[in-house]
Amino acid sequence: MPTLNRPVRARVARALPPAVALTLAVVLAGGAGLATRPAFAQDSIDAVDPLEDQALAEEAQARFEEALETFKQAFEAAVGQAAAGSGDVRRANLARAEVLLEKIDGLAESVTRQGATETYLAGQDAAALGPVLKGQIDWVRAKYLLAGGDIEGAESLVGELGIIRDWWVSGPFDNERGRGFDVANPPEEGIDLDATYEGKERDVAWRRVPVRGALGGLDLDALLRPNDQACAYVVAFVKSSAERPATLRLGSDEAVKAWWNGAEVLSRDVRRPIAFDQDVVGIVVAEGWNVLLLKVCDQTGPWSVRARLTTPDGAHLDGITTAMTRDEADAALAATPEARAFTGDIAGGAKQYYESIEDGAAARDLFHLGYLHQRREFDTITDRRAENLLKRATELEPDNAIYRFHYAEAAAPPIEMAVEKEENRQRAGREKALELEPGYAVAYRALAGYYTTSLQNLERAEKLLRRALEINADYYEARLDLAAVLARRGLRAAAEIERGKALATARAQGEEARARAVAAGEERVGLSHEALGAWRDVLSLDARSNGARRRVAELALRSLERDEALAVLAEIRRYDPFDTDSLRRLAELHEGAGAWDDAAATLREALAVAPEDDALLAALGRVQLKAGENDEALATFREALRVNPKRQELERYVEFLDPGAAPFEDAFAVEIEPLIEQVRDYDNMENDGWIVLLDQILDRVNSDGTSSTYVHMAAKILTEAGVKRFDRYFAQSWGGEAFKWKMARVVKPDGSVVEAKTQSGRGFSFADFPPLEPGDVIDVAYRRDQREQSFFGDYFGNVNYFADQVPMVLSTYTLVTPAKRKFYFHTRHLDAEPTETLSDDGATRVYQWTVENAPKVRSEPGMPAARELYPQVQVTTY
Repeated sequence: MPTLNRPVRARVARALPPAVALTLAVVLAGGAGLATRPAFAQDSIDAVDPLEDQALAEEAQARFEEALETFKQAFEAAVGQAAAGSGDVRRANLARAEVLLEKIDGLAESVTRQGATETYLAGQDAAALGPVLKGQIDWVRAKYLLAGGDIEGAESLVGELGIIRDWWVSGPFDNERGRGFDVANPPEEGIDLDATYEGKERDVAWRRVPVRGALGGLDLDALLRPNDQACAYVVAFVKSSAERPATLRLGSDEAVKAWWNGAEVLSRDVRRPIAFDQDVVGIVVAEGWNVLLLKVCDQTGPWSVRARLTTPDGAHLDGITTAMTRDEADAALAATPEARAFTGDIAGGAKQYYESIEDGAAARDLFHLGYLHQRREFDTITDRRAENLLKRATELEPDNAIYRFHYAEAAAPPIEMAVEKEENRQRAGREKALELEPGYAVAYRALAGYYTTSLQNLERAEKLLRRALEINADYYEARLDLAAVLARRGLRAAAEIERGKALATARAQGEEARARAVAAGEERVGLSHEALGAWRDVLSLDARSNGARRRVAELALRSLERDEALAVLAEIRRYDPFDTDSLRRLAELHEGAGAWDDAAATLREALAVAPEDDALLAALGRVQLKAGENDEALATFREALRVNPKRQELERYVEFLDPGAAPFEDAFAVEIEPLIEQVRDYDNMENDGWIVLLDQILDRVNSDGTSSTYVHMAAKILTEAGVKRFDRYFAQSWGGEAFKWKMARVVKPDGSVVEAKTQSGRGFSFADFPPLEPGDVIDVAYRRDQREQSFFGDYFGNVNYFADQVPMVLSTYTLVTPAKRKFYFHTRHLDAEPTETLSDDGATRVYQWTVENAPKVRSEPGMPAARELYPQVQVTTY
């Protein structure tokens, strides 16, 4: 069924305010300027649709300021019709207004009109808006107040919205490839703030989140390490002055579950970026203390959650406070409120309305719902809900260029790896939109972007951008793109001309994008002082831009304005108290000035947010070392190594501070002198070129699946064939790993030792021995450390062989693992059983296989591969 039938629309139109009716008359007389087909051509008396069509047309022509004002008129018309109507009429118009608000928000951010738009939205009548739309508006206003530097005003609106800002957090728990969402970890059985749990890589406990985000979001990415492929639990304790029905409204990046007073009320296994009010669920708030537990699971990228409480219709919920101290939290846990089932209706806003009429919906309604999904990412990205809804809208109106273009933009969702890239439907959709409407300037620019970055046909991109500028010469974003394309083609003089035109256009004045382009340009040509002023201009236009603050700080340092750099970095915390990178940079400046106490205090402030950030711990240890606090530095470095055992430079610090703290492989050292003595009178009956004295492989597996490998190999040269074989010894080393030679030497028959020259890097590592002779023993050892997980995440697997083409005196494989992690072993052609030992602290388990006097494997024509014949042990975590 259509959104509104003709009689209803007629009744609404008769109730239009005079100003809206006058606007409608102007629109109908002047036209939209771009060919579109309204979804309800038969209902042209309706005020909203023609205004929306005009605004969409203006947006398509890159007349963004005009489009913003027209969308405001359409918004007012929708709110006016909602105020004049009731029932479905009111619901339909409020839903339209919510979609129009999304357009207003996007354009206001695009053209840097947040301040004026905040004033406009603040003047709206709350009664006409209704609670849900009022909440949406207040959220947008909070963002804009923050952009204008009014942190207190933004936080006040956050409080009115009922956003919860006081949390305890525990984690991370494992979520490799999303497997952790349905795993019931101990916090789901009950909250014990003193408990310790087995986490993803280490034991984890509860801690109070020490900072509050200005807009109420909880940045789990900043709080926890590791912060990918992980789940976290967060708990808030809510006190109510009375029992009443309510709604929990939240947004998350990514999957989320919610328990209210111990009862599960929400489960959304989704992959999405966070947005406002992505999920809404009814709850019953008990009088006194209540407990809200959230489980938030992330795979890659940002990781966050935001939750708020309202009345069922979306209004402010009075009489609510949250626990801020441990005593209050304990009181809440002791109260054990009863979970009660919610009954009744909840107001879900535009999404709820459009989904209720989705079957048989008109094209415009599908367009609205698809656009909402595109903006707010309610569902998992792979569901492609926005794309499918917008596709249905284009199928109902195949000649509507605007619907076609929006569908094209939704047809290429965000990706994590290049192999996932899908652009054909998007490119085809943009081309179809231009076929339907040759005046679609924005579509020309979008299509040019494809030819610039993906297909890299710069001549085609240039033609498309020039066509966009023929439609709208003031489209300065297209002109900046054109300048970039010309520069890539080597036409730098022409590029600078176009860039100058773009930055000089009246439309660009006062816009953040222009200010950023100017700042980047000044930096590019080395004008640091001018760039400093330009980045200050960026901040004056949007105070939320901490990236711009970092540029101001760095450029201020170049200009010897250290005090400004310190002040700007400190200011970042006011806008984003979760930003530990700014604190680390601030500490570096204190460290550079020799202010050890200030540097250490700043790093401890950052560590209060992210206590297991090994980079922060390493920086603190370095500062303590410079301040002469060797014992404190040693403890800090050891903590950093506990968190991240892969940091070789910290191992060197620890060895320096505590000579008794040997690298892990030293506990498994094998001396080769007894092996040399064992083969002193070796009878080389088969004229082998050499004999392997020692083949020692040691793998230490970390909790995240990364590993360190230590190799110690010694061989005695028997003939000239052995001399030739070991003129150079190439070590196995892989890209992305840290490599370190531990030893490379020649032991002569008389016991003297000659060191070899070693080289590593650029994907290969080798030891270059001095001229060898039969009877010499080459003795090499090296270590590899993975810096990050592989594509397979926390998986570890290896195969070790206990044979070679020559005899082997001693072959050992040692596996050092986290004691709590399960490993699987499979052996072939191997009789040896491993020894298994547990460390004194119970944290580490060691498996060791040993084979002595392994005979050589003789090569024969047509024989199977070595992996089929050699004695071996296969190790895997799966």
